[in-house]
Amino acid sequence: MKHYIKKILFSTSALCSMFMLFCFSPSEAAAQDRNVLNRIYKTATDYERLGRYEQAAEHYVKLFRAMPASASYYNGLKRNLQRLGRYDELVEVVRQRLNVVDDIVGRADLGDALYHSGQQEEAREVWDALLQQYRGSSGAYSQVAAAMLRNNLTEEAVAVYQQGRVILQNNILFAIELANVYSARLQYDRAVQEFLHYLDRNPKQLRYTQERILSLFNEDSGPVILAEVEKYIQQSEAPSFELLQIKANCLKKMGRFEQALLVHAQLEGLKPAHSKNVPSGRELFNFANEMQRA
Repeated sequence: MKHYIKKILFSTSALCSMFMLFCFSPSEAAAQDRNVLNRIYKTATDYERLGRYEQAAEHYVKLFRAMPASASYYNGLKRNLQRLGRYDELVEVVRQRLNVVDDIVGRADLGDALYHSGQQEEAREVWDALLQQYRGSSGAYSQVAAAMLRNNLTEEAVAVYQQGRVILQNNILFAIELANVYSARLQYDRAVQEFLHYLDRNPKQLRYTQERILSLFNEDSGPVILAEVEKYIQQSEAPSFELLQIKANCLKKMGRFEQALLVHAQLEGLKPAHSKNVPSGRELFNFANEMQRA
């Protein structure tokens, strides 16, 4: 009797499952799967915001196994394994990812994970192979150098940026990246050179470039920074509005207001790259207002 009841229950369960399969079309089943993954993803990000990285990693593992090609799931798992210092696991995760999506970012990540896990020679081999394969891609140099910087390989990272400039025949390439490295190493002259290289190519970025240069000022760095700006101006056949503006602000930062006034006088008649019309006397008027506020 018991055996007969179990058989009936099993048959009923099987029929229900088949009924559910017929009820949902392939697109509806896919939508159901997406809803499940979205709920897991929300839980993972909630744990991450709370700093509960173990639980976040557990949920990202489920997501990554379901869809290893998803950049969001891969990056989430990578991020949390890095926070937990579980680099041996991360090496395997990156290898699995490369089986599905073999790209520059993944290769650079593999080198990064290998280096962190104590496999330094293997990491360098991966990075070297990446630069060889994607020799003509600026992204390859950028990704490898960034991975090296994460592992405190500053000199090697600078060499990779410089190598990229030579091979791609572009002396302005990676200017901001190099400026950031030099700034961190307190090499103010080199940092200013790179910021000005960047400004040459992107004159509309005056405000950003100027803020970055002025942020380098301290008790000792002022003369070095100003000297580099003046050297750059001397090398220019016709100094741009942007270069003179930076020089004027450097002088004001050092309290040399009379010299700054002369530069503002030079700025009269010039116009920034992003402006069509500049009112006459604007520079001197702005300078007078600055001095009044000071």
